[in-house]
Amino acid sequence: MKDIDVVVVGAGLSGLQAATDVQNAGLSCVVLEAKDRVGGKTLSTTVEHGPGVLDLGAAWINDRTQHKMYALFKKFGLDPIIQRMEGDEVFRMSAKDPSFRTQWPGLPAVEEVQRAMFDKIANNMDADCKSIDLHDSTANSHVKDISLGEYFRQKGTDGFALGFWTAWIHDLTGTDPNDIGLVYWLDYVKSAGGIESLLSDGPNGAQYMTNRHGNQTISKRLAENLKPSSVYLNCPVNGIVQTSTGAIIETLFGEAFRARKVLVSVPTPLYRHIKFSPPLPADKQEYADSVHLGPYCKCILIYSSPWWREAGLNGSFIDLSGPVVFSRDVSSDADEMYAISCLIGGGYAHEWSRLPVSRRVSAVKDQLATMIGPEHGERVYDTIQTIEKAWAKEPFIEGVPCPMPAPGGIWPRLGNALRRPFGNVHFIGTETAIEWKGYMEGAVRAGERGAIEVVADLQAADGRRLL
Repeated sequence: MKDIDVVVVGAGLSGLQAATDVQNAGLSCVVLEAKDRVGGKTLSTTVEHGPGVLDLGAAWINDRTQHKMYALFKKFGLDPIIQRMEGDEVFRMSAKDPSFRTQWPGLPAVEEVQRAMFDKIANNMDADCKSIDLHDSTANSHVKDISLGEYFRQKGTDGFALGFWTAWIHDLTGTDPNDIGLVYWLDYVKSAGGIESLLSDGPNGAQYMTNRHGNQTISKRLAENLKPSSVYLNCPVNGIVQTSTGAIIETLFGEAFRARKVLVSVPTPLYRHIKFSPPLPADKQEYADSVHLGPYCKCILIYSSPWWREAGLNGSFIDLSGPVVFSRDVSSDADEMYAISCLIGGGYAHEWSRLPVSRRVSAVKDQLATMIGPEHGERVYDTIQTIEKAWAKEPFIEGVPCPMPAPGGIWPRLGNALRRPFGNVHFIGTETAIEWKGYMEGAVRAGERGAIEVVADLQAADGRRLL
């Protein structure tokens, strides 16, 4: 049995940042990862034709508002690509309606009353989130924890405004607004700096830049910079047994580690794969049982040239009838890689992922070709490669981007349990972040917070021992 100061469970961004900080504090630390790779929800792949890299998972950051991630960009010498939005978007209300082009930025050219309704909901959410306490969930009982979908209905939202907001929630969370508690959603909005920050592709928006080298590169570099033999791959943890001096961490294949502290960096719905002894506190267990991950999918179409730009388009297709609700141009011109990333979330992701393999990509192409019309529609089919990723089917991840609590008071009543340590076991991961929960920025911040907790506790214990 190996004796370690700190064992981190999970080699995503949060776990690797925590391990980095723990080792930098002079303590021994290893990371146990269930999968055969590091990175968690950051997953990058090199295309078949040339050196271009695409992100199948978390893709966008911002240099102004996400300081931790951008610091890692600079530390590792990575090249950001500003999200290209020059040109028109293509919008469609439903498969029965005609498509039309709309200039970016701005809302599609729908009735003014519907545009005003969409803006009103945005303003209401920004105003309502101001009263949310990000540090103490129990302080938010003044907000009735109805579902986000019910919030829309009570505001009188219908037509385009309701469809567009539902589409945005699918894109941001991978799940349906009827399944998300309002208090948590307002916390989520405030943690990201407001609605505009969440929705925008502009200089202050969460979708402002991508990583030419792929965001998994950051996870790989963090892992490489740890001390040799610090990361154990293919090492799923299935048991954590607390003792008077720490914990015994048991793996599925019989390895065991003795640690003074444990940092668990896996999404709360996956706690069910680990047997905690003693069992998790009742509030933490209830919370883990009351959240869900979105069945998020990506389908990326790769071309030999950016034909959509020649047509005056920016690669953004918005279709409220799905399966693709949003898309973005994720090309790297420097690498002569031209691609459109199609985002599929919520119920659309469930339906699309159930299609036969031979139908999934063709369904996406058919949708985009129909939207763009006969003049350019045939060019949609002229791909040189296609890549798809269904995150709900990914072992040891089971959905992205962030577990969402159900309505009915789950977050106001139990949210504080999420970050609370349990004996010698501490909890990190992007969902535990105060700022930018659900994003890579939140993952890094949570890792730093967890490292501070365990280092402080161990240094205090060592100081008492010396006395």
